[in-house]
Amino acid sequence: MGWLYDSGAAPGWFDVVSFILTVAGFIIAYVQLRRTRRAAAAATSALQAAQRSLSHRAVLAAIPQYQSVLADLSHTLPANDSATTQRVLVRFGLMARETTGVVTGMDGDFDALIRLLTKTSRAATRVKSQLATTVDPDVTQIVKNLSRDIETLTQDLTELASTLRNTLEGQDDVH
Repeated sequence: MGWLYDSGAAPGWFDVVSFILTVAGFIIAYVQLRRTRRAAAAATSALQAAQRSLSHRAVLAAIPQYQSVLADLSHTLPANDSATTQRVLVRFGLMARETTGVVTGMDGDFDALIRLLTKTSRAATRVKSQLATTVDPDVTQIVKNLSRDIETLTQDLTELASTLRNTLEGQDDVH
């Protein structure tokens, strides 16, 4: 067993070079690990900023669509046009569900807006079904309350869009 470990032998130059290279390797590995950790943190931060920006832009892009729904309803209700109103309500319901998903993922307290989006989306589905199953419906009477809720929702989204548009990216509480 003496050939495995010789306690009386002094380290040679090869042993010293090996030790120095081993220590240098550990130092290089440690430095690279720290750089990797910083790069991962920076990438995560950039990804979060991009996600915030995309969510903000999605809300901004949705506003004209909601305004279009209101304009379409203002034409279909006086005409008592059930078929077109149903199509508008389906379009609105899909938009509201998509907007709910976008707003849910945003930083901030948007619980009231999310509840309003969910409420109006469900109401649009119910009203659309009611219009579809009623013979010769009074479209204005059936859609009146929902139309008011859609208008309130559109105003709330427009207010949120204004806030998002005037917020400096990366700055807390700066409007």
